[in-house]
Formats: sequence, structure tokens, C-alpha cells
Amino acid sequence: MQNSQNARALAEDAKIAHDLANLHARLGEYQTAERLVREAITVLERDPSDRDKLVVCVGMLGWLLASQGDYASARAEYQRASKLAKDISDRENALALDDLASLEVQFAEAEPLYEKALALYRTPRAA
Repeated sequence: MQNSQNARALAEDAKIAHDLANLHARLGEYQTAERLVREAITVLERDPSDRDKLVVCVGMLGWLLASQGDYASARAEYQRASKLAKDISDRENALALDDLASLEVQFAEAEPLYEKALALYRTPRAA
């Protein structure tokens, strides 16, 4: 009982931190948003059952870093999100690859990422 309550509390903490980060990002307060999403990631890394939420937060961190002009770090976070997403589903992986492709300035490097993302997203899901 105690473990499930702790897990639930961690999940709620991460959700609130993510939601608050999203609000600050919409206000253009990227550094505050980055700090909050990093807090959410730290919490989610302790709970392996919330991998889908972790992928979302890591992807958001990539977006925040790109929004601040730190493209190398953004690319690393998008790659991390893609690796985490592979364990969840093809659709989650496709979305992470799409984010990664959006950073590529070289069209030759972006095209295969977009193609792979689209193919994964269109893969029929198991019921």
C-alpha cells in the first residue's frame, strides 16, 4: 500500500511540474520551464512504470533547449527520447524521431528521420 501511494505521489509531482513547465514555456520563460521539466524528469526516472511520461518530458526538454538556441543539447535529448520511446511503442518512437528530424538543418539528414517516423507512425498497432 505504501509503495503504491509513493508511486502515485511521484507521478502526481511529475505531472504538476510538467504542467507548470508547459505554462512557463507558453509565457516564453524557457529557463524556468527547463528547470521544472528537469525536476519532472528526475522524478520520473525513479519510476519505471511511467516511461511514456518520461518520453514526453525528455522531448519537451529537447524543445525547450532548441527554443533557447542550444541545438546540440536539444539533439541529445531528442535522441534520448527516441531511445526511451523504442521500449514503449512505434508511435511514441515516431514522434520522438519527428522532433529530432525537425532540428536537422541538412535536408539530407532530416529526410530519412522523417521517413522512418512516418513509417513507424503508420505501423498498425496491436490491440
